[in-house]
Amino acid sequence: MAQFDPSAPEAFLPLTNTNPSNTVRQAGSTGSPPIPPWTPSLLNVHEAAARLGVSESWIRRHIAELPAVRVGRLVRFDSALLLRRFRCTHTPGNRLKPERFGDMNLRLRRYQKGYVYKTGKKRKTWYGMSREDVKLPDGSIRRRQCNVRLGTVSELPTKAAAQEALRLRISGFGFAETELKFSDLVERWRATIVPTIRTTTAMYYEKILRAHIVPAFGELQIAAITRYKVESFLADRSRLYCRNTLRGMRISLGRVLGWAVDCGWLQKNPCSGVKLPQGRSRIVRTILKPEDVRAISEKLKEPYSTLVLFLAVTGLPDRRSGRRKMVGLRR
Repeated sequence: MAQFDPSAPEAFLPLTNTNPSNTVRQAGSTGSPPIPPWTPSLLNVHEAAARLGVSESWIRRHIAELPAVRVGRLVRFDSALLLRRFRCTHTPGNRLKPERFGDMNLRLRRYQKGYVYKTGKKRKTWYGMSREDVKLPDGSIRRRQCNVRLGTVSELPTKAAAQEALRLRISGFGFAETELKFSDLVERWRATIVPTIRTTTAMYYEKILRAHIVPAFGELQIAAITRYKVESFLADRSRLYCRNTLRGMRISLGRVLGWAVDCGWLQKNPCSGVKLPQGRSRIVRTILKPEDVRAISEKLKEPYSTLVLFLAVTGLPDRRSGRRKMVGLRR
């Protein structure tokens, strides 16, 4: 009997069938068909893309997440593991799951790199373009393309640093911004909140919103109203109005944006913590003397001359009582 020699070079070579006429049959059976030869289940990039119904560039971008084997520049995918990777699983769910977790993590994880570019003449600044989720007022989610400022060249000296800043912005799970104009928000606030507050307070809020806030922020998206824009708005108005009027502007704007935060349309109220500028000094009112009133009334025609004399004599301490007294002066 031949002895096995482990030192022989051919000791660990695979056994091959040298006679092509012989075929391998199943053990314990006669006349059964031969076992078909083993066929490899490895796919190249083109075949894997065709199997999944995607492009070859998508396969190359996500090659680290797929069951791939690399040998030099050769890339192959295991078909069985590839199909198992995309196999759908059905979860019955939990009927007792709290509803307050339903709107968390609305921003879906997207496989995108975005695009960064540098612009500016004197001060170079990096900008990034990507796609993000926005929440509509009805609760649905829509994708839109956004262009964001990443930082200056001094903050991000290289393109790789700018790409990393954009990647952190894209990959992070955050709050889905609501696409809603401030003017539309004011209309909704007026229809729902104004009936719940006092009439005089509502009249004051609506006067400030109509005269100052809506003309400045009406066409902006509520997510675009930042703390910087609010402070710039108040600083610009401080040249014309006193501090009390500026306080009314901040309170009115913060009241509407605070309601948007309560409704889940805005993540944070940009008016919280905003300090008021000094504003213009209070107007000094001049008290007219009797001869000044007489001179003004002589220059006016009737019935305005009599009306000026009536206002000067009565004084009208109450605006409402003054309206009742002036009714008799009408023709």
